[in-house]
Amino acid sequence: MSGFGKEGIGAGNTHKTEYIHPEALILVSTYEGPVRSKRLIEKVQAQEDLSQPTIYNILRNLEERGLIRRIEKSRRNVQYELTEKGRKMVEEEQLKARETLLSAVRNIQDPEEIVFSLILEDVLKELPEEWRTPEKKKKLRTILEEEIEAAKKRLIHIGIVLREG
Repeated sequence: MSGFGKEGIGAGNTHKTEYIHPEALILVSTYEGPVRSKRLIEKVQAQEDLSQPTIYNILRNLEERGLIRRIEKSRRNVQYELTEKGRKMVEEEQLKARETLLSAVRNIQDPEEIVFSLILEDVLKELPEEWRTPEKKKKLRTILEEEIEAAKKRLIHIGIVLREG
């Protein structure tokens, strides 16, 4: 399994546009320690509409691959925990994700350029198709730069007035 899903791994809250593969969700959920099977099923079902038998098949598959271990305390109390192999895999994936993020940050454009690009793309969504030509985009960008510069000056002026008042 290379990579955990379309959006990478994560154990936090998920949004409807974010997708975490059920296997990844199980592995990340068991990273801190053993988790009852009922809790794992609830987490996976909150993420994706899968039946209990399907989730148990995923758990069995992870167990067969040596990534998690099944702990049966009683017939009604079954827990799963990461094996050393599973822990190593989760940590390697986390390191890969961190390196990707750090690489992106190191190569990031000037923050002001990012703001211009984001606002420009947002404005272009609202305009007719003919505004998406390079010449018109350049004109819009110039207008946007002037407007942002004027807004900065107004905010600085407001800050001075508030400080004095």
